[in-house]
Amino acid sequence: MEYDKNKMDLNNMKINYEAIKYIPLNIARKYKVIPFNIVNNKLCLFTTNNFNNSIKEELKFIASMEIDTYEIEKDIMNFYIDRFYSKEEKNKLLNNLIKEEKEIKDYHRKFNVDLNKEPIVKITDYILNVAILRRASDIHIEPLKNEVIIRIRIDGILYKTESIPVDIYKQIISRLKLLSNMNSTEKRIPQDGKFQYNYNNKNYDLRVATLPTINGEKVAIRILYRQDECTKLESLGFDEKGVKYIKKMLNCSKGMILITGPTGSGKTTTLYAMLNELDIKHRNVITIEDPVEYAIDGISQVNVNNKIGLTFSKGLKNIIRQDPDVIMIGEIRDEETAEIAVRAAITGHLVLATLHTKDSFSSILRLMDMGLPKYLIADAVTSVIAQRLVRKICPYCNNRMLYKQNKGCIKCSNSGYYGRTIIYELMEIDRNCRNIITKDYTVEKLRDYNIEKGMTLLKDYGLKLVEKGITSLEELEKL
Repeated sequence: MEYDKNKMDLNNMKINYEAIKYIPLNIARKYKVIPFNIVNNKLCLFTTNNFNNSIKEELKFIASMEIDTYEIEKDIMNFYIDRFYSKEEKNKLLNNLIKEEKEIKDYHRKFNVDLNKEPIVKITDYILNVAILRRASDIHIEPLKNEVIIRIRIDGILYKTESIPVDIYKQIISRLKLLSNMNSTEKRIPQDGKFQYNYNNKNYDLRVATLPTINGEKVAIRILYRQDECTKLESLGFDEKGVKYIKKMLNCSKGMILITGPTGSGKTTTLYAMLNELDIKHRNVITIEDPVEYAIDGISQVNVNNKIGLTFSKGLKNIIRQDPDVIMIGEIRDEETAEIAVRAAITGHLVLATLHTKDSFSSILRLMDMGLPKYLIADAVTSVIAQRLVRKICPYCNNRMLYKQNKGCIKCSNSGYYGRTIIYELMEIDRNCRNIITKDYTVEKLRDYNIEKGMTLLKDYGLKLVEKGITSLEELEKL
């Protein structure tokens, strides 16, 4: 069998995992090679342009056969090594574990003894490593009627990655419960937990939640990526005009800045980017969150704990007594929290908070629906930012397609998109806005005034990104 080097599709190529056994992982990493098949007693290798005759001779000695090479791009080699070698290792471990299960009749006795046995640890690590490697935000382990599937969420979209045997699934669940300090014997009620995980010398915070279903316990794992550098407004997708205005508002000594949008629109990340812009050396900054997503040195962060009565409203009352300059509220959910936050904003505190509304104009109506007087809202709120997240066209396979995504590549998991960016609208509450709010408020009047003033709406900002080739019309249609 001969390969056409110009037509090789690495994304869909089937790998002969017998070939991988001839080159150990440490050697593959050292020389940047991947064995993918054996043809006519020759070991076929993916290589990079750094491959030379001395490396070839050493690999011939290690493999005890002739070598045939096929060059691929250097920047994707590490991804393929991780992908193919980890999958080969996982298949081997799964097969070994299935054989062991058949040999032992008393499953429960074996289960208790071998909870931390190496294969289960490695298989669990494999699931987590693949998700991190592919930039997933969530992992779902889902028992169905006849199988257990694993899906991961990448840039807001779920993709199936694995199907695992039921017996092994049960042990993986117990392993995750052990790591998360859950009750491993309790399967009737939902449980929540968390643990820290290290992959490639980087630490990740994992939040684990179980849910009893008719087919068994479903597990959802949220992966929190610790930022090596502080999140900046610019990196989230705010343009120069927006960044300049937000920074100006963050220097104010009082008032309320609201971030609005549905669940999963990046509101909390924007709040953290704002916190990173504050002069925390000279300002007392306190947050109340459910839960605290990222720890920031120099800021006092409070976790909501409803079980002991530490709610948003109760926590906020006590925060006011701590002489804060800036208060960040993870989410305004009820009238009491809203009223405390609004009164704090008009009495010398800068308040940053989120709301669940579809656009910036509806946020005012939402506060009214909570029972707040119009005059308080008008006095307190200084700015409202409504935002969404859209996927960015993959820069590695970008063909500047206007409507749809590209065909995809290994970098973007064949989706045509890689990463996400913000589209937003920013409403500044000026004197005329306050008059509309207090006298004769409707969402339409507030919208019409701000459009006349020159405000850029969500979809208009999105269209600008389409024109720049950053996202596609297909993504905007989902908003």
